[in-house]
Amino acid sequence: MDWGKVTMEDLINDLREVEWSSPPCLVTEFFSRFTFPMSYSKWNSRLKCNLYY
Repeated sequence: MDWGKVTMEDLINDLREVEWSSPPCLVTEFFSRFTFPMSYSKWNSRLKCNLYY
């Protein structure tokens, strides 16, 4: 998926469709493999992807 083409509106609409029955992952687990990309566009795409999953 090309996360650079996903708008915040698309992301919010998709998150509304998620079944939230399972507990979220731990914050430490979420950030354990998270690295900051060098460019803003890559950072924005990574953020959208992480929020989606």
